[in-house]
Amino acid sequence: MWTEWKDRDRKVVLFRHFMATVVVGASAFGGLLCMATPARAEFVVTVSQDGANIVATGSGSINTAGLTDVGGAFDGGASYDGDRFIVGGLEAAVQFWTSISGPANFGPTGDTWNSASSGSGDVVGVIADSGIYLPDSYVSGSALSGTSTWDNTTLSALNLTPGTYDWTWGSGDTADGYELVVNGGQQSVPESSSLLLLAVPLAAAAVMRRRRESRPAV
Repeated sequence: MWTEWKDRDRKVVLFRHFMATVVVGASAFGGLLCMATPARAEFVVTVSQDGANIVATGSGSINTAGLTDVGGAFDGGASYDGDRFIVGGLEAAVQFWTSISGPANFGPTGDTWNSASSGSGDVVGVIADSGIYLPDSYVSGSALSGTSTWDNTTLSALNLTPGTYDWTWGSGDTADGYELVVNGGQQSVPESSSLLLLAVPLAAAAVMRRRRESRPAV
């Protein structure tokens, strides 16, 4: 019996070393994934149902080095129309920048503008197949933030399709992006690398618990 338990303990020690190696490897793999992803400032807009209203909040910054300024300024404000989404105040001077790539729309398109009921902050927006709106005289890399509310409505009423939509431009040091996240109640699925990092310590804990439970009483 003693030989049997001694042999089992030796296997457990070996397994501990194996699991430690896996954890280190998984951590290194996760670090490499982060390093392989180009750093981007990015502007992110999140749209959610908040009680009876739809609320959009945007924050981040934009690197304009990879964009093309069409010149001139005009008035723009928080609104939505299937292939364009603008967050922030209801009216402000904006400039239009082109040379983006990404999805052509994020809901049924049409000629009906759904203007926000209220809003504040910087006016920033995207026309899905064309470009982005930025505040007039915007300085590349400066912080941007804004929020807008559509009263007494729903995502379906606005024809907003839940999902994550990304537009990008530039490359290398000029790479940047605009992300629109329309929350529909679904929880996001973790990436495979995140699942690996989570699964390893859970598996190790389960093995150690099983080992303690199987030890004979002294």
